[in-house]
Amino acid sequence: MDEIKTKISVFSMLTGILALFLFAVFTPTVSAPTELAKSSPEPKVLGAETATDSALPSFTELKPQQFVLKKIVDTTSVSARSFFVFDIETGQILTEKESDTKTSIASLTKLMTALLAYEYLALDEQIVVTPKDSLTITPSLRLRIGESVKVNDVINAMLVGSANDAAVFLGRVVADKTGIQIADLMNQKAGALGMQNTRFENPIGFDSSKQFSTAYDVHILVKAILRHQNFSELGRLSQYSFSGSFGNTYRVRATNKLIQKDSAITGIKTGYTEGAQGAMVTKFDHQGHEIAVIVLGSDYRDSDTTRLKTIVQESYSLETTEPLK
Repeated sequence: MDEIKTKISVFSMLTGILALFLFAVFTPTVSAPTELAKSSPEPKVLGAETATDSALPSFTELKPQQFVLKKIVDTTSVSARSFFVFDIETGQILTEKESDTKTSIASLTKLMTALLAYEYLALDEQIVVTPKDSLTITPSLRLRIGESVKVNDVINAMLVGSANDAAVFLGRVVADKTGIQIADLMNQKAGALGMQNTRFENPIGFDSSKQFSTAYDVHILVKAILRHQNFSELGRLSQYSFSGSFGNTYRVRATNKLIQKDSAITGIKTGYTEGAQGAMVTKFDHQGHEIAVIVLGSDYRDSDTTRLKTIVQESYSLETTEPLK
């Protein structure tokens, strides 16, 4: 009897399984709208593809458009001993001469002084002028000993008007903050940036056999300081003034006179010593790209800069046509 009951039970179970199978096969399936939405593929967003999805290019793979040479570059009219012209956005070198030749760069040195001040000092901090900061060699602010001045004001006066005592002041304050002599810190920074043919001895730019750089190395320094927003706001200023805690007003005029003659040019820094002769760094816009012009060892830095600007405008284009061969 037990054997018969077992067989009946097994038969009933198999019958139930068969019924469920037939129901599943022949019953239409209707999915809820929410499930359809979940199973639908996500819409593609241009530029958001992973490395394994190569159907569309990622924005990170797109390179800025470079200039194409349209006319032979002729720089024979440029008198500077060395120069270097490049596209700030792409790094493309447009023209250069003796850009690895070591030479004095005069007050272009103050770009390094400013870079260290930006990195180590609080720009809105008030610092007291000490006797160590006094320097009357022109151009000079003639800072009053004992007066408090804001760091950013002193940086701006050094860059716009090339104030020598401002450079001494900033060099002293940075050295006090870091515990490292300013010249040593400048050389350390130059090495970290990759300025392999540069050596600093003072934060001002006075001539010295132990202080030199190259047009190529200056271009590295320019790229570094252009990253600072405060610096980018100074290039078209014809003068700069500020007041100290005693109420004294300090004022400088821009050493770059070219910005008053050519509204398309933005100043970066100028320099002049007997050893260096004229030095100048400027930038201008060409077809939506910022072009930097570095001129060293020039008797006519303004006209040399203007010539190089014209040469680039006439010789290079972003137009999608066949390049000059």
